[in-house]
Amino acid sequence: MDYDSEDPDEYKDLQLYAGQPQPGMRPATGRTSKVYKSKADTNRELQQKYQTSTCICFIKISSFKKQVIGETLHAILNLVELELLGLRVINAKRELYLESVPVEVQKTIKCVAYKFHELSTEIKLRKKLDEFKTLVLVLRGQDVQGQLDKIYDRQKMKFIPEVVRGLDVVDYEATPHALFLTNPPTTRPIIDFILKTQYIKLFQDLKENYCHFSNSIQFNQQMKEIGAGQASQEVNVSKFAKIKKAEDLLDQSYEHPASSGVSAPGAANLCSGVCVIKPNQPLNVIMRTLKSIANMNPEELAYTEPGFVQISKIESVSSYSPEQLDLLFEHDVEFDSAVSASNKPGLKEQHHELLANKPTI
Repeated sequence: MDYDSEDPDEYKDLQLYAGQPQPGMRPATGRTSKVYKSKADTNRELQQKYQTSTCICFIKISSFKKQVIGETLHAILNLVELELLGLRVINAKRELYLESVPVEVQKTIKCVAYKFHELSTEIKLRKKLDEFKTLVLVLRGQDVQGQLDKIYDRQKMKFIPEVVRGLDVVDYEATPHALFLTNPPTTRPIIDFILKTQYIKLFQDLKENYCHFSNSIQFNQQMKEIGAGQASQEVNVSKFAKIKKAEDLLDQSYEHPASSGVSAPGAANLCSGVCVIKPNQPLNVIMRTLKSIANMNPEELAYTEPGFVQISKIESVSSYSPEQLDLLFEHDVEFDSAVSASNKPGLKEQHHELLANKPTI
């Protein structure tokens, strides 16, 4: 076996996380500089916190032998609100190091292998990169990086011992036994490859009411279609459950280029929002609100560019269903940190009375 064909150091750099430097990177000087954020950056961070996105987790295959796979999966699937879309044990040499697999995908896989085994001798490292095997999980959730920070130190690339128990065997190892890719430019080629080839079968978990879908128009439309078939005892949800294309991911960070062929309804569903103006607002406030939304363009995008915010429809709604009122209350009051938790239950009746039978825009 010839392991001299590639230099392992070619795969040492991998941008794991969105909007942050790579692990181990430090400023060139010892001074601590204050970072000033623009209003657009602040708005973007706030948007990312509440948007649904997809990430990929790689777990060392040795976790099975060291009997820590159970504790690792428990931490990922039970201690944080992340949805498992699919998983697979991959053998990169047999399944991915092929001419038919995009070069970007192969390089990312080798970069992950490098992170797992970078302290090995050069000959052993070359062998590990060439014969790499790992367990891959495709995860989805709201504020994925914030969720992971509850259980995982992203800079040390280790689970937090005080939160995740039972990983003593791997806690003292210098290299990680699990890696998370949350950076969209890094994960997107792999996700595209998975969707195109169905290399990993991905499915929506329709038995759960995930909170990160409460603001997804597309998911609510799917649930309505499924609910319409509840008159019969059996409801066929196969076309909703299987994830076959990027739109099915409901990933709000996933950008569809204009050339992708995604039509306006499909593309808009991934990045649409609904603004409800309460009926007790005077006309001048309503007009100011609509004007603010119409002029909202912190990134100074052209109207033809993806991501440009525009009002697609203005409608006066005479009344809302109880389910819609509950959804409005959740976003208006439950998610408002300025309202104390003890006062929130008492506001529900007033909130419903305000919106129940009065026209809103």
